[in-house]
Amino acid sequence: MSDPAEPQNPDQDPSVPAQDTTVGNAPAPRGGTNPVVIVVAVVTFFPIYWMLVSTFQPNKYTLHFPPPLIPKEITVGQFAELFANHPVALWLRNSFIIA
Repeated sequence: MSDPAEPQNPDQDPSVPAQDTTVGNAPAPRGGTNPVVIVVAVVTFFPIYWMLVSTFQPNKYTLHFPPPLIPKEITVGQFAELFANHPVALWLRNSFIIA
């Protein structure tokens, strides 16, 4: 049997060095946010934001130079005109059938 004075778990033995828990050569991040990550996120999500803003603001603001980044007015008139004057439902149905 084992000696009761001998530790059973190597984690409890002070003579065993602690294992390094880092992955690869990179140290674990220490607080703060990497500015490159913020820049990449803004560059990635800005086109999505711009599409939404352009969709819901009137054309007079969308076509104005420089265009406003924050919508001054919100409207859904473009959607009403689109569905009233064009067979969008048919186009969507055909796309779903083909896909």
